[in-house]
Amino acid sequence: MRKVSLKKAITLIFGEVVNLKRSKIYCNDGKEFHFFFTQKNSNIIYNLYYRDIGYTNKKVMYRQVKSYSDSVGGYNRWDFEEKLKNLGYYL
Repeated sequence: MRKVSLKKAITLIFGEVVNLKRSKIYCNDGKEFHFFFTQKNSNIIYNLYYRDIGYTNKKVMYRQVKSYSDSVGGYNRWDFEEKLKNLGYYL
């Protein structure tokens, strides 16, 4: 297993992405990063949350959304880290 950055992990899972936009939010128990991006050659927009709450407690949630301002749409998916692990990587 090899460690990768979140940006590299996004590319490994979704392929080449465009229009990657990021904002950082500080929560009481750690940092939360909020991303919007589009897969290259696709109109599908994704919203991804990455929450770092300690050395071993990293959680990533993603979903499809309608626009870059949509922060509530789509089904929450929690299998990002599992998909990454199946490729031989971890965050």
